[in-house]
Amino acid sequence: ELGYGEGDTYAILAESYKGKGDNDGYVKTLKDGFDRYPSNLNLMGGIINYYILEVENTDEAFKYIDVALQKDPSNAYFHSAKGHLYDKTGQADAAKASYNKAIELKPDLFEAYYNLGVIYYNEGVNLTDEANKIKDNKLYEEAKSVADKKFVESLPYIEKAYELHPEDRSIAGTLSNLYYRLKMIEKYDEIMKKLE
Repeated sequence: ELGYGEGDTYAILAESYKGKGDNDGYVKTLKDGFDRYPSNLNLMGGIINYYILEVENTDEAFKYIDVALQKDPSNAYFHSAKGHLYDKTGQADAAKASYNKAIELKPDLFEAYYNLGVIYYNEGVNLTDEANKIKDNKLYEEAKSVADKKFVESLPYIEKAYELHPEDRSIAGTLSNLYYRLKMIEKYDEIMKKLE
């Protein structure tokens, strides 16, 4: 009522409703808070997570991200969140564009680098699986070369994510896998020492 804490107070109040099992109160409070404080990441994140994880309504999640971006188009976190939604709905090219926009706006945004790297990495894995089904050696090599290009595209994003979070062992593991696949033996040996 007094406006103390602004959007964060709404987020805490919403969590209180959720904690007592009142989902309607939870969503209403998030939306009321978002209407008043549209740049609050906790509120937007809560609404989006609700629509993605709890009711699986990506249309509503997209709607709220678009509203947030209209009000604050230079917010890298909103572009990154939209990239996540695109990725979740199988729209890889749109996801890449959103993550790249987020990186352009905030060059140290870990989530955007990591998620973008994972998209390329997963594309490489899928293409490798397809290549492994090919019996003809020449065609196999061609298909494997296409897959390897995806791993090469993934590399700078995973490296940057690791640079931003060097303590994260799962990223280090992904990076070691990339170095191994791309026959970058010195870098592979170096990161394996860190993983010991």
